[in-house]
Amino acid sequence: MKTKFLTCLLVILAILGLVSCSFQSSTDSDKSTSETIYDIETSSFEVNSYDFKVQTSINLKDNSTSKKYSFAFDVQCDYPINQYTANVEFYSLENKCLFEDSFTKKISVDAKESFTINLGVSERTYNDTYQIKISLSGKSNEKPSKSSTSSPIILNYLSVSFIDGDYVLLKSRVKPNYSITENQITIPQKDNCSFCGWYLDKQLSESIKFPLKVTSNINLYAGWLQTYYTTTCQNVSLKDWTGNDSTASYNVTPTGFDYDKLEKEGYHIKITVTYDVYYKKDYDVPLDIGYAGA
Repeated sequence: MKTKFLTCLLVILAILGLVSCSFQSSTDSDKSTSETIYDIETSSFEVNSYDFKVQTSINLKDNSTSKKYSFAFDVQCDYPINQYTANVEFYSLENKCLFEDSFTKKISVDAKESFTINLGVSERTYNDTYQIKISLSGKSNEKPSKSSTSSPIILNYLSVSFIDGDYVLLKSRVKPNYSITENQITIPQKDNCSFCGWYLDKQLSESIKFPLKVTSNINLYAGWLQTYYTTTCQNVSLKDWTGNDSTASYNVTPTGFDYDKLEKEGYHIKITVTYDVYYKKDYDVPLDIGYAGA
């Protein structure tokens, strides 16, 4: 009788164990299916910074070099995401599509946490791109608190062309509102001419004032003064010093110029003065030399 009772008890406990496991499995399943995944659109993303990159590799066997070109976006999202999809299009200055790509990657980042999107591009895309359109979407366990849109984020570069007459010396690409300083520009050289600055128009009527803030595509034109005549004046002596606080001056008048003819033809005169100072005394005297240019 006791044996029969124990057998029944064991059977009941086994049945209860199976029911408990089944209930737990059902609960876990319900819990899993209750986790909703939400779609996050482009307007919830922000591109903090963007730039092209070039990596140069050297083959030590034959000293040959190779280059890899890529584009990097530093991005963040208003919501935590576990996956993102990027659709990227690159356009030339003439609005011609140079390259486009679309890819999806798993990721785990918190809200407002920055992450980097890297994309390899060709040399042509690297050199010729002036506008990028990037559409972003993602998956999140957090429900968006606002409606979002999928309109692409547009990133622009601006063109700065340095021109001599009709010849483009250099075309540079900068981000909007970038300020160019004078020492960043290499001064061009031309035979029998003296460079006199950069201008905003081909007629050379409006000179550049640095720093120059770039807000649109611009052309900068080189201005020149042609060397028409040259002459020199040597061995000039300054005499009659009267004391430490005295001053002396000497008028230099270049010869060999037809001033009226040069003025009518629109030429300007540039006088460059170089001098050495010799002071022969057996004691030291303070000497302050000033120069008033022509």
